[in-house]
Amino acid sequence: MFNEDETLAFIYDEYVNIEMPKVIKNPYVVARCLGQTNSNLDQSVVYIIHLQKPELLNSTFAFLKVSTFWTQTQYQYNRYIIIINESNTQDLQKIFTFFWNLKIHKVLVLTQQKSNDETSVQIHTSNPFCKENNCGTFVNVIRSENCDDIVFFNFPKKYTDINNCSIALLTTTVENSGLKTYIINVLTGCAKHVNGKFILKYASGKNELIDILMQPTIAVSMSSTNPSAFDLSNILIRNKVIIVVNGGDIISPMKVLFIIFKGEVWLTIIASICLTALTLWLILSFDKKLFTISEFGKIFLDVFLATIWGYFVSVPKNIKARYVFICYLVYQMHIQTGFTSNLVTVLTTPQYQPGIQNLEELIRSNLSIIGFRSTKKLYFLGDENSNSIYNKIKNQMLYTNTTQFERIDLLKYGNCAILMLELEFNSVESTVGEKFRVNRINTDLVTGTVRTYYAMGPGHYFLHTLNSFMSNMDESGITQRNIKKMYDDYKVKPRVKKLVPLNLKHLLCAFAFLLFGLTIASVAFVVEMVL
Repeated sequence: MFNEDETLAFIYDEYVNIEMPKVIKNPYVVARCLGQTNSNLDQSVVYIIHLQKPELLNSTFAFLKVSTFWTQTQYQYNRYIIIINESNTQDLQKIFTFFWNLKIHKVLVLTQQKSNDETSVQIHTSNPFCKENNCGTFVNVIRSENCDDIVFFNFPKKYTDINNCSIALLTTTVENSGLKTYIINVLTGCAKHVNGKFILKYASGKNELIDILMQPTIAVSMSSTNPSAFDLSNILIRNKVIIVVNGGDIISPMKVLFIIFKGEVWLTIIASICLTALTLWLILSFDKKLFTISEFGKIFLDVFLATIWGYFVSVPKNIKARYVFICYLVYQMHIQTGFTSNLVTVLTTPQYQPGIQNLEELIRSNLSIIGFRSTKKLYFLGDENSNSIYNKIKNQMLYTNTTQFERIDLLKYGNCAILMLELEFNSVESTVGEKFRVNRINTDLVTGTVRTYYAMGPGHYFLHTLNSFMSNMDESGITQRNIKKMYDDYKVKPRVKKLVPLNLKHLLCAFAFLLFGLTIASVAFVVEMVL
């Protein structure tokens, strides 16, 4: 039942005689109830409790819990041997019920009876997950055997059948999310694997939480931290933290044509048109020995039409001008093809400003970053250089409790950014669809990756079973498949694009150019008539 390097703690009630084994190979400590203890036991301990009668278990155990022998974080994991002089069914039921109410299952009761100078010793164990014991509510089945010789006994580390007993996931939020659904699905699978029953328990306050913990259920909660008050399972999922901001504003129809090319490309095109037109004008003018501004204007218009629209009014007859024309033709094919291929897109699809796209731009914008109050314990706990990106982002953080719909409203109408998990962002993105644009900013540089676990009571008897199930899921590839499916479920489904008829809004820039040209022509005509 225990190894030679484990510590034995002999605890005696205030009435029983202190009797010790003749040979003890293990390190051990001894204490009588109501006495003082000085040794701190912070490792695995086997408590051997001697009682004159079962009724003294409450007072003896109360002494143990306030002694230095007691370790709060290990008490469910440790093993307990209860020694009493006489036994009957009711006494054994009281002992097992007492420990099961404390969620302690590793209990062995040793009874000894003397008759005719002979001592008979029996050991008694009971499994709370036995069907007749009704998940530890009753003690109807007790396994007893004589101990006439050395008996080897080990408590089960992994449970394979808990006979429809409940595995409860404790949550403090009623809101559903992709991450919460995934956590529920994994625990539901574990419950089926051990023949259990999964239930979801909502606890809005501390009192409700205590009530649930006192019920005969295997209580599990979600955690993204590493609190010392709990034992954590294997990593359930790793999730990136991102900052989501409102996308850029829509570009007005008057400016939309100019986004077909970058600014530097437009400058290069204008310079190429001017330089080519000037070269052709000089060549043709030298050939005719006649230099006129009107001829330059005509050549400039021809080069412009050829560059943007691929329309050639005429081909130069001069051999030198033709060399320039042929070289420019190769250049024009690329420019005109790029212009026309992007023209339909910018006319029929709303175009937006890029908006804030990285942490540096977010810092310069000085936007408030909204995060959950619960996440305050996870991120930005350090105090680095005040000029670092880390500290600047930390200073922009505000913490509050908001629902998913409230966060969407904040993104739409509030001048702020939202700190959220990547999976949560996928959920938001699938909700708003194409109606609303948001930008996501990776924060790996300042927050790292969030790891989510199942959290259980310290030394919990079911933790090894849960970890074993999760390891099997990982090794078989089921975990990765389920995570991929979870992300795929929240991907925005591409919509079938329908034909978009061009309206005045789409062509506003073209009509504006036409009006501008007509105005210039009219002014030139009037000036010419007057002069």
